[in-house]
Amino acid sequence: MPAVCVSLLGTGVAELVAEARAAIAAGADVVEWRADGLSDLGIPGQAEAAAASLRAALGDVPLIATLRSAREGGRETGLTERQSLAVLEALARSGAADYVDVEIAVGEAAVSAVRAAARTAGTRVIGSSHEFAGTPPEPQILARFRRAAELGADAAKVAVMPAGPRDVLALLAATEAAARELPIPVIGIAMGQAGLASRVFGAAFGSALTFAAGRSASAPGQLPVAELVRILDAVGRPG
Repeated sequence: MPAVCVSLLGTGVAELVAEARAAIAAGADVVEWRADGLSDLGIPGQAEAAAASLRAALGDVPLIATLRSAREGGRETGLTERQSLAVLEALARSGAADYVDVEIAVGEAAVSAVRAAARTAGTRVIGSSHEFAGTPPEPQILARFRRAAELGADAAKVAVMPAGPRDVLALLAATEAAARELPIPVIGIAMGQAGLASRVFGAAFGSALTFAAGRSASAPGQLPVAELVRILDAVGRPG
């Protein structure tokens, strides 16, 4: 079964640390910090300091640092795309996070810059794509997984918004094909209530990670982490 990840959405360090500890206590295997929620993100060094505090609080629990853009479901930060990428590069170089998430839509040069910064600290890169307007056809979903791999990502993530079961099937089929074809882990998610099956049974189609809600959900359709862990245990989660 997949690892369970909880996203932290707090606006300050103390809130983030409390969220992280609650997520681990509830059964999360991985924590994602959504840096687009940090209230003082634009102040130089603040993102790195917050990441360091989270690293200390999490111990050996893997940390993903994400600065999600508004166009892909993130909060509005007031930063330009160049400034956002500079923050992400700084987080990658800091070594506080095990992974940084970069949206493949920013383009090859920007992804390469984040990847180069990550390599200096041994940080791994997740190349991601989030589609809230609907679900592309299966070949297009698979193409997004492939694009992340082509750009040198260490893992590829695609999330879509299904209108019904056929869209969920398209996402799962593309995830399964990507998992067979690509030499990196893949994460496939169908959001919303319609996509719930992908959060529970995604591992059967090759998805390495599933997302659950901590104190609040970071995307539509997330189950509370303790509830998702119970469901995964019931359907055969190992350990």
